[in-house]
Amino acid sequence: MKVGAAVVAIALSAVSLQAQAKKTTNAAKGTSCTMPDTTMQWFKDQRAWLDDSKHEWTNDTLRQQIIKAAGLDPSKAAPVEFGWTTLDAKSDPAAAAILKPMMARGAAFPTRGVVGAAGAHAAFLLLLSDSTLENGGMHHFMEAGLGEGFETETAMLEDRTRVRAGRGQIYGTVLHAGPDGKLVPVHLEDSTHVDLRRETAWLPPLKQSLCAAAAGQQSR
Repeated sequence: MKVGAAVVAIALSAVSLQAQAKKTTNAAKGTSCTMPDTTMQWFKDQRAWLDDSKHEWTNDTLRQQIIKAAGLDPSKAAPVEFGWTTLDAKSDPAAAAILKPMMARGAAFPTRGVVGAAGAHAAFLLLLSDSTLENGGMHHFMEAGLGEGFETETAMLEDRTRVRAGRGQIYGTVLHAGPDGKLVPVHLEDSTHVDLRRETAWLPPLKQSLCAAAAGQQSR
């Protein structure tokens, strides 16, 4: 009986060690991919721009209209972007139609001063739902003045318009599935300095964005 008990104890010990080894291996695998570090300056810069607590927008009616069209909750702040997107997102031309008249007649574009940060973010999402509006929307944000366009989302629009035009992107925010199925940047210009450019657009390092993409997290 003592021998049998010893054998059982050894077997259980072996199982325990195997389980522990598996946990250690899984933990090691987890550390090979680093999610965006929300303690860094890029996150603080985005969060500061997205702060609507002072209610400094001029057109609340338009703000509510755009936020509703984008399917967002008006009671929630716009999320911080992790800096990646794909071109195969679902399109909704009907939702984006709200922006077409503004761009056609030169009316005030829904920038931060007009509709607040949440409204500007909603406008960005509407632009993504109609590829024909992305380029014009990007230029509206760029030309609106300092602080009016969200640096991060303007950079993402620039990458999208460059990729659609057959040019290399400069921030690496547009991803597609590579040969192994993993999301990787579509043709990237000057990959050596991509993280420096991303820093100016309040974006996390590219590797961290790719980690977020692998986890299916676009914002927080």
